[in-house]
Amino acid sequence: MGGELYERLSELLEYPGPRVGERVAACIARLEARAPAARALREFERLLEGVPVGQLQESYTAAFDLDPSCSPHVGYRLLGPDSRRGTFLARLAARYRARGFSAGRELPDHLTVLLRFLAHAPDEPDRGELVGECLVPALSSLARELRRREHPYAPLAEAIQLVLEVDARGERAR
Repeated sequence: MGGELYERLSELLEYPGPRVGERVAACIARLEARAPAARALREFERLLEGVPVGQLQESYTAAFDLDPSCSPHVGYRLLGPDSRRGTFLARLAARYRARGFSAGRELPDHLTVLLRFLAHAPDEPDRGELVGECLVPALSSLARELRRREHPYAPLAEAIQLVLEVDARGERAR
């Protein structure tokens, strides 16, 4: 069940399409028992109301694709342009191969890929380390930067961070 939530959250971080509002509502329904995360997603939903998809797409691209300070790549968020990121990417790719998972067209450290991996491999042996030491700090950094810029995706980043913090404490996402 936690896998489905991570899969849905990863979809919200993808390039927005015409059904983004429906996807947000579906995630909110799954998170109602997790008040802080659901509250953050409701804020994201309010920020999307009345915004044309084209405008949302422009905002998404400007932040996530063109601005390194808003990079959705965990390795970049944690290590910057340091050469150690290459090692991090290689280790993630090897971990994915071992579990029969594909990153698709994205780099292995993209947030959407990592969330989909958690959905795919709920019993990943190093899950706590991956979530607690990689994803939570990366989402915290991203959420802060998006909030500073008053970007509409800030509450989404915060919601995902809150879900991951629960996972890092050992309570699987429901």
